[in-house]
Parts: sequence; C-alpha cells; structure tokens
Amino acid sequence: MENTANGLAWVEQLAQTMVQHKLHKLEFETENVSLTLRASQRVAPPAAATLPVPETEEEDVQEADVVLIRSKDVGLFRIVGDLEAGVEIKKGQRLGCVEAVSVEHDLVAEYTGTLVEVLVQDGDPVEYGQPLFVLSENE
Repeated sequence: MENTANGLAWVEQLAQTMVQHKLHKLEFETENVSLTLRASQRVAPPAAATLPVPETEEEDVQEADVVLIRSKDVGLFRIVGDLEAGVEIKKGQRLGCVEAVSVEHDLVAEYTGTLVEVLVQDGDPVEYGQPLFVLSENE
C-alpha cells in the first residue's frame, strides 16, 4: 500500500507541475512504468473588450474602473463565503480557490472594490484565464 500511496502522491505532484508550468503533455517511461499525462484542452480566455460591462442600479460603472478577476489555474472553483453583487472586496481578500488534482490554489483579490458580478458558481469547472468575477475598482 505504501508504494501505491507514494505513487499517487508522485502523480499528483507531476500534475501540479504541469499546471504550474502550463504543460499540455508529459510522458515518463522506465523499465517497469509508462505514464502519459495530458492536460485538458484549454480555451483561450475571452478578450476583456468583448465582454459586456454590467451596470449597477446605483451608478453606471465606467469601463476603465471595471476589473476582471480571472482564474490562474484549471480545476473546480470553490467560492468562499457569500460573495454576490454589491459586496465590498479588499485587496488580498480570499475569494475562493481552484481545486486541481486535490490541491487548492487560492484566488485572492488584487484590487479593492465592489463586486459587480459573480460569473461562476461553487463547483463549476474553470479554465486558465477564465473570468470569475467582475469588480468595480475603488480609488
């Protein structure tokens, strides 16, 4: 059993390395083992200019003040707390994580502002570069 557990941990570590280095395929072969890992096909993220800019009821959000918070990993998105439109977000605040191969990669806000829209739900599969939140940046 110990070899199986070590082998699984090794494969998980290889998969994490693939995600970190944006590798699409990894092949490994020895006398006793042959292993091929392939990442799921990545979809190019949509350009920010092509996304419609949501408006809030209180004020019009100027396009220059809107920031897209994007996924930095491929996996399942896990949201933290009750994030919804109108919630104030602080720079460095943990918004959720992307779970890939049983490893959680935290997603933290890089700006302070008001959450305009949550684009994904808890448990949704996400791609690298996929927009997850729309934030109206506070100055």
